[in-house]
Order: sequence, then structure tokens, then C-alpha cells
Amino acid sequence: MALVNAPGVRNTTRVGGEVVWLVVVAVAVAVAVAVAVAVAVAVAVAVAVAVVVVVVVVVVVVVVWAV
Repeated sequence: MALVNAPGVRNTTRVGGEVVWLVVVAVAVAVAVAVAVAVAVAVAVAVAVAVVVVVVVVVVVVVVWAV
């Protein structure tokens, strides 16, 4: 996976170019995974809050109905 250098662009070694691309890809994947985990946690928290709200509403309705 060597980079093709355009005319006038300073040459980079094949290994150096490949290492740079591997680092860029690795960082991009790490950021994507971190964002995915953050979104998953946010969704889980939102679902948990929604479940708690529904349970509280049901309990209040049952208590009010019983009284």
C-alpha cells in the first residue's frame, strides 16, 4: 500500500507512508469505536430512564386509581 507521490510533492518512503496511513486508520477506527460506545451508552441510559419513568407513572396511576 505505497503512496503515489504527485509531481512536486516531497517523496516519502514506502514504509514511512504506510506507517502514517496505518496510524491514521488506527486512530480513525479508535475514534469510531469510542463514538459507537458513547452512543450505545447514551441509548442504554435513555432506555433505562424511560423504563423508570413508565414504571413511576404506572405506580402513580395504580395508587390514584386505588384511592
